[in-house]
Amino acid sequence: MLAHTLSSDFVPGSNRRGAVAGANWVFLLPDLALGTVVWLGTPSPAALRTVAALAERVTVCGDHEALDTLAQVENSAAVSFVSFASGDTLPCPAANADLVIVAGYRMRQRVGASAVLQAEIERVLAPNGAVYYETWTFGGRRGARPIIKALRATGHFWLTPLSGTVHTAVPTHDSVTRRYFVQRALFSPAITVHGLKRASRRIRQRPEGGSAGAPEPNSEDARPGGSSGGLLRRVSTRTLGALAAYEGRLQRRAWGVQRTGTLLTAPDARLDEAPPAYLRALARASGLNLDGYRWGLWAGGQYSSRKLLFFLFEGNDPSPRYLVKMVRDAAFNARLENEARALTLLQALTFSRDYPLPQVVFAGHAGGLALVGQTVIEGAPFLQRTALRTDCSLARAAIDWLTALGAATADPRQTTSAAAAGVLETLFARFQAIYNLPAAERDFLAGQIARLGKAAGDFPLVFQHGDPGPWNMLATPDGRVALLDWESAEPQGMPLWDLLYFLRSYAINAARAEGIADREAGIARHLFAESVLGRLIVDAVRAYCAQVQVPVQLVEPLYYTCWMHRALKQSTLLDPARLAQGPYVRLLVRSIAERDAPTLRALFSLR
Repeated sequence: MLAHTLSSDFVPGSNRRGAVAGANWVFLLPDLALGTVVWLGTPSPAALRTVAALAERVTVCGDHEALDTLAQVENSAAVSFVSFASGDTLPCPAANADLVIVAGYRMRQRVGASAVLQAEIERVLAPNGAVYYETWTFGGRRGARPIIKALRATGHFWLTPLSGTVHTAVPTHDSVTRRYFVQRALFSPAITVHGLKRASRRIRQRPEGGSAGAPEPNSEDARPGGSSGGLLRRVSTRTLGALAAYEGRLQRRAWGVQRTGTLLTAPDARLDEAPPAYLRALARASGLNLDGYRWGLWAGGQYSSRKLLFFLFEGNDPSPRYLVKMVRDAAFNARLENEARALTLLQALTFSRDYPLPQVVFAGHAGGLALVGQTVIEGAPFLQRTALRTDCSLARAAIDWLTALGAATADPRQTTSAAAAGVLETLFARFQAIYNLPAAERDFLAGQIARLGKAAGDFPLVFQHGDPGPWNMLATPDGRVALLDWESAEPQGMPLWDLLYFLRSYAINAARAEGIADREAGIARHLFAESVLGRLIVDAVRAYCAQVQVPVQLVEPLYYTCWMHRALKQSTLLDPARLAQGPYVRLLVRSIAERDAPTLRALFSLR
């Protein structure tokens, strides 16, 4: 029961916005066992951490002062720093470097202008080694000749954004895949909301060195319509959208300034004619041949928990056939491993054939990082198609999906209410250790768990998706809803939690469509006060209880423990100093205070 949750660590602030892994271009290499790496130039701390985790040894050769600062951040035994301010001799043994990274404009210019340094790189490069560097050109040109004349370019990649961590990588010759990425906004434009927020914070920085507080780090509710301040208020969303659309047209036609990654190697095989070799090897072990498939990489997001996505296209197909999800940090392996198990279990259930589900085609690890290859479901993001009203057919389809999932998998013989309460008490102890609710709220929540434990009869555990927000749903061309991202799944999960979670998120987005930008005001409008959508929520919960055979007297304790569970999971995203501002703990506290609100009262008095 709740095995995935119980096995997870919830450390406040461990997955905060901005603390994202770097050097995403390493996933373009044929092998993620990087061996010995020589880094010419000064990497960012995030990029160095990523490479160091995959390499046996990294030697960073750069400016003395910059290296001193970097050494204070990265103290891995596998990383050494060598001053390289002058001279062209590399302090590395011959034929030993599996990867040489030429980082930054100045270092690239220095290598290109020095025959001695080029010869040094050739000397230290292992027979099957590779050299990676980036160039910026105007238009679709692949750049000038390779900066090391004796090696040949075996891979050219269109990269976005124009600077910083790579989010997009597509072989430059593949205009069809590039067009797919641009049409679906799988690229990072030069001007972004996050960039404007950073600029605004710098402008508003306090004289004493403090800075304005960042928005609440809750990615699942970070949707258009929220409030912003400073510079961002003065730049309309419409203007940003127009700029992004214009840049998309330039990117699709390879006009304007282009960022290109180049790989120089000795082998004859071209790396950009097939997905990276480590992906093909894992697929081949499961009987799937990816040779000749086109591909592109998307690695966006502001959190290290966000997955890398490889889109794989067969032949000349304009749409991908497979999607490979991959973690960037081994700390998140368990999530993706859990998704592979969950989807495999669901595929064996007869009912799931009536609902669109990704099918696992291969899974494994590369460089110690978990990955899952699965079929692609065609469709549009749910929030782009929903009417955000009570009569929306897609909303009804999502509610039916979650109810059918519960009804098809409910098994009251698996456990008792007392045993379920015991598990919730364990979670409550972990929750309270983090949030430290005041006595009245603590005692109320403990009382709800005790109430559940005293309920007569068996307790129906269900297969729980774990994160069924609208952002994890697709609207398929035939009007159905597909549920994606099963990494939080619980094969023996709590009933009603999935439905409550979806309904809350739908209510927030519906309120935003009505012009209520504030999250808490939206919740008050539809989850507390009497409203048409509030009645839909009550009716959906009533139907769920009837079909899944959940005793209606358990709705109230399940409601409160749902938000306790969500707040516990969300703690990893929150600044430890601002835990009380977390959206889910605030919802929990407010629900306790306003438990007599019309919609809540109707929920808790179901018959």
